[in-house]
Amino acid sequence: MDKQIIITIGREFGSGGLEIAEKLSARLGIPVYDKEYFTQHLKDDRILERNQVLFDESSPLTMPSVSMIGSDWFDRQGKIDYAEFNYIKKEADAGQSFIVVGRCAEYVLKDHPARVSFFILGDPDVKAARIAEMYNLSDQKAHTACKNMDKTRKAYHNFYSTVKWGDSRAYDLCINSSRVGIDNAVGIIENYIKIWKQ
Repeated sequence: MDKQIIITIGREFGSGGLEIAEKLSARLGIPVYDKEYFTQHLKDDRILERNQVLFDESSPLTMPSVSMIGSDWFDRQGKIDYAEFNYIKKEADAGQSFIVVGRCAEYVLKDHPARVSFFILGDPDVKAARIAEMYNLSDQKAHTACKNMDKTRKAYHNFYSTVKWGDSRAYDLCINSSRVGIDNAVGIIENYIKIWKQ
């Protein structure tokens, strides 16, 4: 791309945020930084071997009790989280273009001129149906999974950020993927970026 672009995507569980990021990546030719990416690029084998969950978006406040997991868990979780934040900042400062899914990226890069941020939300029944199909869950379990995951993501985001998760004022644009569909959401973001880049 001729101009650096950093797209941050916050998302509700089941809204298709990752799929939207992947489709944008294919169209724009820039990488996606998500849990899978960071697991591969920032892993400490000794930690990762036992604690893959450290790469989830979880705040220390939502972790199991210290008595269950050991007092060093919180230190390790924080190290992973800050390693992700620092990696994002380093890539941004190096002039790289990329898409970040979650990771408080709209806040971490709040002052970066190349950052444009989106939040993907959805209607509860549509999100639950998507999750039920993806993970072969009952409707009730899918609804519960959506609520629990959103609660976890909110706690993680709000632990590290002074800006509240999902607050429209923190993003350039919020999109309800249940109303417009995944492909149209991708198109809306592309059009927004074209205007923004002018």
